[in-house]
Amino acid sequence: MNRPSGTKRKPVARAKRPAWANRFAVPTLTSLLQGLRAAHSNPFRHARQTLLDFPGMQETIAWQGVWHWTLVYSHPSLPNQAWAFLVPDPARPLLAVPIPEVALLTLPQKHLTRPVRDGLTLAPVVGGVRWATWEVSSKTLAENVLAVAAARASVARATGGTAARSAS
Repeated sequence: MNRPSGTKRKPVARAKRPAWANRFAVPTLTSLLQGLRAAHSNPFRHARQTLLDFPGMQETIAWQGVWHWTLVYSHPSLPNQAWAFLVPDPARPLLAVPIPEVALLTLPQKHLTRPVRDGLTLAPVVGGVRWATWEVSSKTLAENVLAVAAARASVARATGGTAARSAS
């Protein structure tokens, strides 16, 4: 496009990316939590606190590709594996718990709530691990999902980690 001499180009206004989606700037926990909608904020914070209440739990912020910046939880009972993920997607925050098929067989299916059971059953399987995800929509759902994660960790401890590793 030819411009008359002496005219300046108008700067292009770029939409600022939310902290959750900006791959090139490591966000703070505060900036991730501020990006959540009011309806999701309390259940998300509750799920985070419940995870941190497990003795020995470690929280890190890491880039996870399609999940963008994610809170990753690791525990000594599952070395070299993530225990759970909290994805602070402003539109749809997620709680993800990777569960090996072997560990899934030991879970008391009758005692699981329907949303948790459906999440486990319908989860994609990659390398013998079910990558179950749930939208963090209520404190109760988060507690039910985290109870499954705790059961998975106890199976790993009881088997010396073989149930967690055998499917990997």
